[in-house]
Amino acid sequence: MSRLPGGDAEFYQKNKDKIRAKQKAYYEATKEARKAKVREYYNNNKEKVQLKNRIYGSQWKKDNKDKVNAATARRRAARLSATPKWLADTELKEIDTFYKIAQWYSEDMHVDHIVPLQGDNVCGLHVPWNLQVIPALDNLAKGNLHVSNAP
Repeated sequence: MSRLPGGDAEFYQKNKDKIRAKQKAYYEATKEARKAKVREYYNNNKEKVQLKNRIYGSQWKKDNKDKVNAATARRRAARLSATPKWLADTELKEIDTFYKIAQWYSEDMHVDHIVPLQGDNVCGLHVPWNLQVIPALDNLAKGNLHVSNAP
């Protein structure tokens, strides 16, 4: 059963542009309401959503080892190329300290680059003054955005 008036492919072909324009307008008009609904569901079911994401994420990683390995290699290369050669040994030890602190807290903490290493508009360095330890959820929500652009 087709959801289009007339119910056939011929109607769609004749009215494709109008249908797409109407769908796009509806999408734009309801975007904020849909975001609010998703946010409300997440806030009301935080533990359930996090558990589901962990399970799905770990299964996806098992099923896509090639993609995980490629992404890890890209990230490692980016970090290496973003670590300046002029960085002093004490500063390198300071970087290690950030990772030890994050590990000490728990797996719910991440070391975040304030200015992302691979940002769209700006690329930061892997240096102590560009690092912070923050909750994993905040870091994942921030994504690859610079803090001034983060939600």
